[in-house]
Amino acid sequence: MAFVNALNAFLHDIYHDQHILKAGIIPAEQVLANEQFQPCMQGITLPNQIYAHITGIDMVRNSDGEYYVLEDNLRTPSCVSYMLENRKMMMRLYPDMFA
Repeated sequence: MAFVNALNAFLHDIYHDQHILKAGIIPAEQVLANEQFQPCMQGITLPNQIYAHITGIDMVRNSDGEYYVLEDNLRTPSCVSYMLENRKMMMRLYPDMFA
């Protein structure tokens, strides 16, 4: 959960004050020139500062007992498409279940 909160805080900063870019922690061109960056979102405050409602985070636990994030999928985690397709199929096969 903390990782998802960090991602949302990062996105809020990118679309508002851009402290992380101004501090040089991440080069501005890597964010601002990225095809996923949406300039139209600048200055828009979302409820509870939640930009990523669904995330797919791949984590592992190393032999040292620590957890590591391998990657995050903010665009469309594959598990979401599986769930949506399964639901569509279930609605077709068992319509009474969804009535």
